[in-house]
Amino acid sequence: MAVALLKVASDISPEALSFAGPSFRDLTRVGASNPGLWSDILAENAPALGEALAAFAGAMAQLGSEISNRDSIEYRFRAAREAYDALGGILIESTGNNVEIAVPVENRPGVFAEVTTLMGSNGINILDLYVRHSNTERAALVLTLDAEAALQARELLREAGFGAEVEG
Repeated sequence: MAVALLKVASDISPEALSFAGPSFRDLTRVGASNPGLWSDILAENAPALGEALAAFAGAMAQLGSEISNRDSIEYRFRAAREAYDALGGILIESTGNNVEIAVPVENRPGVFAEVTTLMGSNGINILDLYVRHSNTERAALVLTLDAEAALQARELLREAGFGAEVEG
């Protein structure tokens, strides 16, 4: 979907891509990923992805047919917000030997540095990180850590005034 969206956007206005905001970049990030890796992933999962893409195309067609119906669009956005909110709260999720810890942060300068410095100065290695944006003045900085470091990280974050919950 990211690849298709980038194609459509660049076909419409290649110059406009240079003005794209963070939400568009987040939405299309996978389009800049390793082409060989993704071609393998898509080929190996072609039947299931074909079904998902057909469902997506149907949803886009339905949305297109409702685009001038304000009530219908408001309903779609309410349903989308509920689905977005269901993506998960601020928690730690196990992914094998690693965990993801989502740290609620305010949208202000230096907050990511505070979190990453806290981890590094306490010997906790961040294996990966990304930002889960919200429609408020807050976001979640999602850190992937070694599972053994999760509880220590949670306590350090709580002591520093950040909330974090363990789950799973």
